[in-house]
Amino acid sequence: MSARAVMLCIALLLPVTAVLADGAVEQPVFDTALAATPDQHLTVTTVTYAPGAESASHYHDRAVFVYVLAGAIRSQL
Repeated sequence: MSARAVMLCIALLLPVTAVLADGAVEQPVFDTALAATPDQHLTVTTVTYAPGAESASHYHDRAVFVYVLAGAIRSQL
């Protein structure tokens, strides 16, 4: 296999970074089916906000667990 083909294969495996409408940067980490319930997935995503930034009001139709790596978060229901 050529070096070019290897690089293409590696590039296809890398997660895609997206810049959201509010300026946040979203980086997928992984997405996998759950062994006990294969119709459900565990998705891990890192979202980075600039200091003082906020996202628009939204909701999630599934359970969401948030772990803050740095800074603080304020959530409203």
